[in-house]
Amino acid sequence: WTPGSGGILEKNGQKMSFTITIQAETFNQQLGAAIQDQLHNVGMDVKVEALDRGTYFNKLFAGTTDAWIFFYLWPVPIDVVSLFVNSANADGKGPDWSNAKIPEVDAAINRWLNAKNQAQLRAGSQALQLKVAQLLPIIPIVNRRAFWVHRKNVHGYLVHQWNLYPHYTDVWLS
Repeated sequence: WTPGSGGILEKNGQKMSFTITIQAETFNQQLGAAIQDQLHNVGMDVKVEALDRGTYFNKLFAGTTDAWIFFYLWPVPIDVVSLFVNSANADGKGPDWSNAKIPEVDAAINRWLNAKNQAQLRAGSQALQLKVAQLLPIIPIVNRRAFWVHRKNVHGYLVHQWNLYPHYTDVWLS
């Protein structure tokens, strides 16, 4: 790859260019613009396609995107990561939007899902994370902070930055 017109990298007449698909929300549009600007500085031509929520997900499930921004903050990250990298969820059947079909990753998912004790669960989780890092083009770029409102009559609520869906078992109002 060598710099071409406008500083965009080229190789064999092909420009380093792709489109990021995002949901048309203010934060996503700001983030898309920042990514576009930063990648332009290193020679990539990035177009940002902002879509309404329904069109966005239809496009992801159709497998017609180059790249996308998707946020999640589940309490157990391995639960959701396994959804995004499982061959069973490729080709529009689930949220494996890159349509990755990698037997080593699927085997690691099955090892984790079939764990019989804490040690096997930990080993399966580690194996899955390692295989995903080695073999898949998933690039985490940002983690938005979640915000909560505090009221003096709410008791027992424990805030975790990583948990979008907190548990309210011990919460009570005075």
